[in-house]
Amino acid sequence: MTMLQTCLVSYRTFLQRLPPSQYTDFCRWVLQPTNPLLTEFLHLSSLTQMCSLFTYLYGPATNDLAHWDHLCAEFSSLLLYQRYEVVSDNLAMGLALSAAAHGEVVTTFNTMLIDVLTDTAPIALPRLQQIVAAVPWLDQHLAAERYRAIVQAFRADADLEAWVALSANIVACRDVLSQILHPVANARIRQSLIARYYAMNTLCSPGVRSIEELLALQTATMLVIPTLEYCVNLWSQIYLDDRTDQNRIATDPKLRMLINDANSLVRCLNDCGPLLLSADAQTIAQHYRHLHQSVPAHDDEDWLAWFVRAADRVPHFFRLHKDVAFREFNLLFAGLTAEQPIPSVIEQLISNTQTIAQHYQIILRHFEAASQQLNQTPLYSIPVGIITRMVTFHQQLYANHYGDIMGEYAVAAG
Repeated sequence: MTMLQTCLVSYRTFLQRLPPSQYTDFCRWVLQPTNPLLTEFLHLSSLTQMCSLFTYLYGPATNDLAHWDHLCAEFSSLLLYQRYEVVSDNLAMGLALSAAAHGEVVTTFNTMLIDVLTDTAPIALPRLQQIVAAVPWLDQHLAAERYRAIVQAFRADADLEAWVALSANIVACRDVLSQILHPVANARIRQSLIARYYAMNTLCSPGVRSIEELLALQTATMLVIPTLEYCVNLWSQIYLDDRTDQNRIATDPKLRMLINDANSLVRCLNDCGPLLLSADAQTIAQHYRHLHQSVPAHDDEDWLAWFVRAADRVPHFFRLHKDVAFREFNLLFAGLTAEQPIPSVIEQLISNTQTIAQHYQIILRHFEAASQQLNQTPLYSIPVGIITRMVTFHQQLYANHYGDIMGEYAVAAG
């Protein structure tokens, strides 16, 4: 079976562990093989794109069919965790450059996950149910109308419980950790997840941050490190019989540095896109100033409304446009407030983009040199391929508009 087919089997089994609810019933209904809306649901849930991504990451490892089938059977835990991370990530929409009321929901949920990951508390389901009761969570989606249409096809009066979806996120997170057997790899995944949720809570707190502060926080929110550690070490567990080789894969500091670099690169790509990141300082300034000059602001427009209108479908601004439109966090918001005049915003965006582009170009050169060196060791060819393809995938992905089929998916970025 393909990774997606295997995931569907596991997903249906996973639903048996969720509380009785309309949400659970909806998932059982939509995941039926004969449901004509199944393909659309899998796409809107990012499962289709994720299976394509991870199959691509493993490259030549997919040719060993016996091991590959085994890996796919195990891999569903990560797919389901990331599927539900999309739900919790979507709750953060509207929090950047504003004081949206649902910020407490996000921070409370993140704190619950931290408690679970540090084994300091059980899942507090009543508390989870209480804090999300008033959140219109189905509206918190990049394709909210399409998702709501599927829900209404299930039941016109359906009221899907957000707390059940969030509890599924926690259960799936535990499943991911239980699969990685090497203690060093397991600890690194756990610690990077804890760091993610701490960083997301800090981002939700008020305050204008410098580009350096925001870069550190935003990079920590990424799921790239735990995802790559999981991919590399699960491959090692299944494909390698030699415990010494497995230990090298789990502990080699050069592989860890390569994963860290990949995390930083994907962070920059997620926020800025490959076109701006590959440009020099002068060209970056020209792009912003041309946008400002060619699309005059209306008298009653703040910079957020102006940018959503002016930068729509402009390739260099695909990523920034998404985050301005949905008020999601972005590195380029460093030093900005919603009330700033447009000329001041343009100059700050130029400075921020130049800083991030320089940072990206330095790390990319180091990443390319390190991957070439590590590839000279045969044992590392598959792990290095997984890591480098994570970067090239996002370089290609983020050259597309986020509303297009080829631009819709990302490893959860916070």
